[in-house]
Amino acid sequence: MIRSLRTETGTSATVSGSNAGGGFALAAADFINVPIPRSALTLIETPRTVSQRNCLGVLGLDRRHYLELWRDYRDAGGAVMSAGKLRLVEIEPLLAWLRSRRPATSVPTVVAHDAVDELAAELGMLAR
Repeated sequence: MIRSLRTETGTSATVSGSNAGGGFALAAADFINVPIPRSALTLIETPRTVSQRNCLGVLGLDRRHYLELWRDYRDAGGAVMSAGKLRLVEIEPLLAWLRSRRPATSVPTVVAHDAVDELAAELGMLAR
């Protein structure tokens, strides 16, 4: 097995080892340590709060819908932090609140019947 590793800085290393028999058991010879500089690594942490600045990337909502949402959340007792015009909400409680809300109920459709539909119903025919 030969694998090549490449970092953002262009540093590369080749890893080779044997995995006889094609099984999934790996021996100590199958692992090597490859030094990679910290500057080549990017750590991505999930955001803990959402605001109107990052709402599109975090929740998939545009600013206008987010601002409407946080008002409803605040009115329901949710904690909203303010920093000037910025409105910050912790993501986990907000998502829990969204999940707990009832789904929208469907409104019954009103169907207007005209004389053709009534006649077709009396004759046992389907109206077009």
